[in-house]
Amino acid sequence: MQELLEGLWLCLQPANAAVLLAGIVVGTVFGIVPGLQNITALSILLPFTYLMPPAQAFLLMIGIYVAGIFGGSITAILYRIPGAPENMATAIDGYAMTRQGRASEALGAAILASALGGTVSIIVFVFAAPQLAGAALWFGPIEYFGLIFFALAMVSLIGSSPIKSLVSVVLGLLVSTVGLSSITGTGRFTFGSDYLTGGFDVLAVMVGVFAIAEVLGRIHADVSIPLASNSSGRIRSRFPTFSELRRIWGTLLRSTGLGIVVGILPALGATAAALLAYQMERRLAPSGARFGTGELAGVAAPEAANNASVGGAMIPLMTLGIPGSSSTVVMLTAFQIYGMQPGASLFQEQKELVSLIYAGMLLANMSLVVAGIVAVRLFSRMANIPFSYLGPAIIVLCTIGAYAARGNLVDVVAMFGFGVLGFLMEKAGFSISAFVLAFILGDVLESSFVRTMILFDWNPLQVFTRPFAGVLVAAGIVMLCWALLHPRRQEASLARAI
Repeated sequence: MQELLEGLWLCLQPANAAVLLAGIVVGTVFGIVPGLQNITALSILLPFTYLMPPAQAFLLMIGIYVAGIFGGSITAILYRIPGAPENMATAIDGYAMTRQGRASEALGAAILASALGGTVSIIVFVFAAPQLAGAALWFGPIEYFGLIFFALAMVSLIGSSPIKSLVSVVLGLLVSTVGLSSITGTGRFTFGSDYLTGGFDVLAVMVGVFAIAEVLGRIHADVSIPLASNSSGRIRSRFPTFSELRRIWGTLLRSTGLGIVVGILPALGATAAALLAYQMERRLAPSGARFGTGELAGVAAPEAANNASVGGAMIPLMTLGIPGSSSTVVMLTAFQIYGMQPGASLFQEQKELVSLIYAGMLLANMSLVVAGIVAVRLFSRMANIPFSYLGPAIIVLCTIGAYAARGNLVDVVAMFGFGVLGFLMEKAGFSISAFVLAFILGDVLESSFVRTMILFDWNPLQVFTRPFAGVLVAAGIVMLCWALLHPRRQEASLARAI
């Protein structure tokens, strides 16, 4: 609690508070505009954090991360156009309520559920993270190899095609091997290029596959976004009454708990949390049979879960260096930029920064109530902004950011190259998140594996003599086998419902 109070004091300093507020505004705007997710905003602004102190850089990213997940619920409810994938389930009952003239009620429920789910998850994060960081002291290369192997294997169970998810992981691992080996120092896949000797710049890869690929996808789709017929007037939000809260209280608690657990598991994230919470409440809630017709719990469940996953995803990131979502992959990159390694050392050597992150996330989630009310009034028609204005602006910002990172024009070329790759991967149904996750963790996986094999005299079966690592590796092998032997088809029922 003392650390949290110290962090709150630091957050309320004028410069820090202004940066956090800016992150909340940027995250909300990017969340509202369909297709421009918080990961896009984080990728665009990440290079510019070079010019900022670490504290302000992380406060900016925290504001974007927290507010971006909520922002997409506004267009999901009003226009049946989810601002981001994590708001897909919200669109089902939210838009049905809008058509019934209950848009204000749906928006109020989304704001309240988002703030509650996010705040509870941050409280869990504050108390759980230091304990897990202490446990991380017992982790050696064997345990880290098992954990990363398990995290990457879990990706095989996410998405519409396990085979494509596995291919994305393998491609990310291959890209991570370009450059000098961290073990032997020999060059790999450099083709005589001095630039490739250092490997691909992580910023060029991140900005390319997320931001540039998104612009290319929107240009290729050329989709116009219609407004709901009854949303032309002034839009306000109305919070649930006491009797309505009594009906959805169980939904809020269950969905928040599920969101925290799903957020902790690597490779799942806010989208999986929202969809699982919606399906769970559809079966458990007394009003579950009415889901899809404009049920308040159908809005509260996914919004509580997707925001609760934020705190859950930060736990493995801060304690083990394992990102729990695409957005925390960007934050892991930021830690690397500033020469910090998440884990026990972070909690010992950067106590002030950890306290600031605690407080920043708590304040950002609590601010969602005010931010949501203002956003509904000011930005509910943000979906009408022509992409012919947004697209070029994003490309210019990405180009400046990629060049500013290292002052190398080749990074800009690489950024556009990975942008094309990301666009083609998404169009073909491959997982961008799996690719980036494997690229970020590839070097750690390789070094942990080699050290483990040296320790065990190159006998891989010795891994199973260490209980924790053995269980993780065994679970990862089971998931890989299941994905290869039981490739499943895409579930289209939710998309049809939307």
